[in-house]
Amino acid sequence: MVIYNRVQYERQSFYREKNINKVLSSNDVTLYLSLYNDAMILRRDIFQALADPTRRSILILLASQAFTAGAIANNFDGARSTISKHIQILTECGLLEAKQQGREIYYQIKMDQITDVDLWLSELRKIWVNRFDKLDLYLEKIQKDKLQHMKIQEEAFVITHSFEADLKTVYEMWTNPTHFSSWLGPAGAHMSFSHAEVKEGGISQWSMTTDDGQTKHGQLNFKIINQNHLLVYAQNFCDKDGNIIKAPFSATYPNYLLTTVNFVKESDNKTRVTVKWEIFGDAKEIERHTFLEMRPIMKVGWNSSFEKLESLLTLLKN
Repeated sequence: MVIYNRVQYERQSFYREKNINKVLSSNDVTLYLSLYNDAMILRRDIFQALADPTRRSILILLASQAFTAGAIANNFDGARSTISKHIQILTECGLLEAKQQGREIYYQIKMDQITDVDLWLSELRKIWVNRFDKLDLYLEKIQKDKLQHMKIQEEAFVITHSFEADLKTVYEMWTNPTHFSSWLGPAGAHMSFSHAEVKEGGISQWSMTTDDGQTKHGQLNFKIINQNHLLVYAQNFCDKDGNIIKAPFSATYPNYLLTTVNFVKESDNKTRVTVKWEIFGDAKEIERHTFLEMRPIMKVGWNSSFEKLESLLTLLKN
């Protein structure tokens, strides 16, 4: 009833300014009638009426049978004059109707008005039900994504190794293409870069020839580079022209892996490196199964690369 209180305030201000004992001008009368009409419209508004808890309680009381104003007032702690005002507002907005029975006036609910309110609320309810349905779907998706992420984390391949070298040097072994290609891969493999762009958003393309004479090509797509601390890049196999292909050694190997490399300083001349491989993007169940089956081979491959890196670090010291 904030607006209604404003109307009362305006009327009080009007009387203070104009002095009620003086003759009112036509403009004064017009202003008064306008303010009074605003107040009456508010009092006749159904939803304004229903906003008051006492008036809602009166409607609940009258839902079963009709009562006189006195009988209604007997069910409330407030003054009878206050309850009478509530009854008057409910009547003016059409929620109640008064019927004379002998000397008494009984008040009862007008069901047609209640039906109109219910219809309006039904439409509003449909809107909110639709929104809640969408919220349920969104929460379900979040939960599904969370479970999927947990599953991927459980499937991830992780390997850790400590190197007898300072943090900066070990980090450069990953970010300098010449150094990187000299130690990555199994023993006897030769790796080179046809294009190297070691920056966030950059793509490097490599080729690797193993001792069996096979040459593979692949790409590194750098996502995050935090100097001396973190490298994150997606990797995939491709042909020599850069077109993405399946892994040459398995048709059911995932198309993309996400590599996360953390560098931690253990001492001035000792650095711990943790490498994590996980499936990146969508993958079929058989591809996940292949990835899991190949984790022992991954461990052998990385340990072989780490041995080569240790030899390179020793060579650089000398």
